This record gives sequence, structure tokens and C-alpha cells, in this order.
Amino acid sequence: MNLFHDSQLELRHLRLLHAVAREGSLARVAPLLHLSQSALSHQLRILEERVGLKLFARNRRRMELTPAGKRLLTSAEAVLQEMERAGRDLAAMQGGPASVLRVSTECNTCYHWLPPVLSALQKKYLALEVEINVEATRRPFAALFAGELDAAIVYSTRSDRRVVFRDLFKDELVIIAHPEHRLAARKFVEPIDLAGEVILYYGGVDDVSTLATQILAPAGVRPKKLIKVPLTEAIIEMVKAGHGISMMPNWSALPYVESGDLVAMRMTRRGVYRDWKLAVPREKRGLDHLVEFGNLLAAYSKPAKLWKARYASKRRSSASFGKKTSRRFKG
Repeated sequence: MNLFHDSQLELRHLRLLHAVAREGSLARVAPLLHLSQSALSHQLRILEERVGLKLFARNRRRMELTPAGKRLLTSAEAVLQEMERAGRDLAAMQGGPASVLRVSTECNTCYHWLPPVLSALQKKYLALEVEINVEATRRPFAALFAGELDAAIVYSTRSDRRVVFRDLFKDELVIIAHPEHRLAARKFVEPIDLAGEVILYYGGVDDVSTLATQILAPAGVRPKKLIKVPLTEAIIEMVKAGHGISMMPNWSALPYVESGDLVAMRMTRRGVYRDWKLAVPREKRGLDHLVEFGNLLAAYSKPAKLWKARYASKRRSSASFGKKTSRRFKG
């Protein structure tokens, strides 16, 4: 029996199999495929009848693939990815974009250095259309899982088989202050040193201060005041005017430190660092333009170059999404 030649399996069956394997339940798949849960249950039952085998083991927590389901999923992913490539190629023949990259970051300041990297990517992939989704900044993983993004530049991680990661670079969060601030001569500061300080932090309606909640509060330290500021540039100007201190990425503060307008101090003797990664949906990890996007971010983005120049004693190369070595990743 040939399931494909006999027209017993259709693309909608493969999409359903892939979605349920990724999400773990029909309830989570229903809004993604724009069908009711009962309709999906009916489709899955027909699929298993046509295959003649159970594809999922159902338990209280999630639906797990059976050995038969795992085998069929391997072929389904290959077929769906090839159909996506074919769709891009046909679109390019009609004058449209061969592919679209929808991207977001987990830090608003990253949008300052991201455009040059995207421009370099588009020089190599001339038919690539890029869409920056700023609205997904505060929820990059939810946007990835909902199919709203193709890639997210993040420093937090999730243990979820739906997404895979590639290491990019580290950056350091530093305390910035006016050159005449009482702590300006310090090479580093401890949480207790910031007791009674006015802290300026970037944020929207629902944001909180990372410095206050994750560093000062656990140490039992209370600042004098927390002031939420919606623009990084405004924070810089307020600190330059002596209206408070702030914590921000070293690469963001560097121009003002080099000009003498601000001083930067390490937060604690050991420093506070973030590990940045490129997160993509598992089924898209092999797309050429996403692989190259990771290469460019790791080699030429502003934070990556600063990290290599100032901190990295050994060059860490991440070679693939979810793996440690690959010829496709060279930097």
C-alpha cells in the first residue's frame, strides 16, 4: 500500500500530524489551524484509520507520538518543508519575495544594531523580504509558537521541542552614572552600594526593573525611587543630567562612556551577563537564510564584535540549532 500514491494522505493530514506533535494537544492546535477541536479529532481519527496504526498515545498531560507516529512525522516534516520551498520559488517566479523573515528580539535596544545585519543578509538573499515585529518583543516565544515569527533573538530559553536555539554571543549589563556620582570611581558596585539611589529603567506599561527585582530585591536592598522611562535615549540624557543611575548593555553605553559623558561600572565583582541565542521553530532550522542569519549575528552584530574584542578569550562557535557541530555554522 502506498499511502501517497493512493491519495490516502493529504497535506492537511501532514500539517495536522506535525502540529499535534509540536503542541501536544488538539486544544492548542485548534486555533492555529483555524478548526474546531472536534473537527481536528475527526481528521486525526481518519488519518490513523488510513495508516492502520495509532500515531499518538493519549494521556492526561499531552499526546505523545508512537513509533509509527515518529516515523511518519519524519517524512511529513520533509514534505512540508519542500512544499514551503516550492511555494517560495513559485512566488519568486511571479515577482514576489522568495521567502520572508519575520524577526523580533527580546530587548528593544537591539533594534538599534539589527538593521545593518538584516541589510547584509538581504544582499546575499536578494528576494528575501524582512519584517521586524516590534510588538513581539515582550513575548518572543509565544509569537514563535503562534507562527507569528520565523526567528527571535533572545537571552532567555525554553525547554520546548517546538523551538531550537543557536548560541550567538554574550553581553554584560553595566551600571551607568554621571562622572561626578559618588560611585563613579568604582570599578564595580555591589547591591548594597545602590541603596537609596534613584533608578531609571526602560519599560512599557507592564515592565519592571530587572535591576530592582532580580538583583537588589534578593539582596534586601531598596532603591530610593524607580522611574520608568519609555526611551533608551531619554534614560541616557537623564543619567547625564544627574537625575539617577541605570543598568543597560555595555554596547549601548559604550559611546557615552568613551566620550566622557558617563561612567560605567560592573554590577558585582563578577559582572552580570546575558547569553544571547537565535531561536527558530524546529521545522525551519534548516532554511538557508536562517542559517546565514545566525552566522551574521554571531560574527558581525555590534554586541558580538564587542564581546569578542573585550571578553572572549576563546571563540565559541555554535555549529547548529540544537547541536554542537555543523559545517553550516562557521561563526
